[in-house]
Amino acid sequence: MLDDRLLMEFLLRRFPRMNEPAHRHRKRAVLWGYIIRRCFVSQWSAQRTAWSLEESGYCKGTVTPAYIRRVIQSIRAAMRGARLDGKPRSFGKAGRPRKAKTAFEEVVHRKSMEVEEVISQ
Repeated sequence: MLDDRLLMEFLLRRFPRMNEPAHRHRKRAVLWGYIIRRCFVSQWSAQRTAWSLEESGYCKGTVTPAYIRRVIQSIRAAMRGARLDGKPRSFGKAGRPRKAKTAFEEVVHRKSMEVEEVISQ
């Protein structure tokens, strides 16, 4: 069986604001927890899970088996540590890239350094 503590840690990593009462993270975390329990632990199909969510009244008419399969795909990506939109993680520096110097600016910089060297001697 799945340990409740591990499930809560996983959901808190993915939805850090799920403990706030009126936040959208809470609703999504509850849905993910339900899908994890039904599809991963109990081995229910996406169709059966969608049907049970509609019968319970938690998600009226918005939950289809295709939606459940997409959430399962997102859960698996989160378990791997990948981004949930399918794009690869970028490991570059954040922010705007530096402006590349032109050849003319390089020559001017080199000449100014030479002049400063001569002056300092």
